[in-house]
Amino acid sequence: MVKPKQPRISFSVINYSLCESDDGKKDSKFAEYVIKGVDEKTSESWEFTSRYSMLREFYVSLKTEIPTLKELHLPKFPTKKWFSNTDSSFLKRRCLKLSAFFQGLSSYEIIMNSKTMQEFISESRDAADEEFVL
Repeated sequence: MVKPKQPRISFSVINYSLCESDDGKKDSKFAEYVIKGVDEKTSESWEFTSRYSMLREFYVSLKTEIPTLKELHLPKFPTKKWFSNTDSSFLKRRCLKLSAFFQGLSSYEIIMNSKTMQEFISESRDAADEEFVL
């Protein structure tokens, strides 16, 4: 696979926050990950939040669009955890694993040019704009 000399867009998971679910269930919490996008060419940066389930959907879409994704030397996408998934040490480790995964994605031109990635970039910028509207 062809690797670009320098990634144009990169993402890193810089933090997380625990949120209360509004589904009425007692002690129903979930994590939102704070993700920073950087356009290396223009130095523009933006931040947005995403739940693990949305990031997993993105990953599944990438695998569908790029059947050879498994053949690339990417860090493994973190697996789903059913219990104790709001534990702070677990969430910190997941942030690191997600960051490594995203950094790996930016190393491959085929991924960065994919429709799925282009939509992710566009949607992340839109989400950042919506989150910081006064």
